Amino acid sequence: MAEMNFLERSASRRGIKASAFGGSVGVQLFEFLWNIRKVVKQWLDENSQGFNQTSLTRIREALDLWRDLVQLGSATDLNESVFHVYLSLFEKWVGNATKELPQSCVSAAQSALQAFQEPLQLTTGLSMEKMWVALRPSVPKSLVAWEQYLLLKGIMERFDNIRVEGGLLISISFA
Repeated sequence: MAEMNFLERSASRRGIKASAFGGSVGVQLFEFLWNIRKVVKQWLDENSQGFNQTSLTRIREALDLWRDLVQLGSATDLNESVFHVYLSLFEKWVGNATKELPQSCVSAAQSALQAFQEPLQLTTGLSMEKMWVALRPSVPKSLVAWEQYLLLKGIMERFDNIRVEGGLLISISFA
């Protein structure tokens, strides 16, 4: 398994769902490439009579991105965070293709992109904003609340600076 390239490891684990941690995004890469290939084949089948030049341009763009991902996946040691660039490119492609390709092709590409995107979000830092919103510390939301917070913090610091010696309270001031 160690001598296999990233895409070969991905293909060998096809159908096995694993988390994005520990270098297991390869499963999603192969599935994504497989699904995009199906989208292109579906478009070709639906348009076998003749090709519209603008939609043909969109298909060529998808094929170029697909080929780049295959070449990238041919590396034996690959940092999965580079995929965020291709996620952005495919998102832009889907936005452009919405106007020119059949809805069935666009929705299939969107679902393939979503399945590829989900496990990569934590790996690439794309979910940091969501984590911050969920886990950020509670802070005062207005100037008055900040002033009250600072006043309370000052009281707490003064209280922490009081020590007891022989039953007597001794205040230590650092100001």
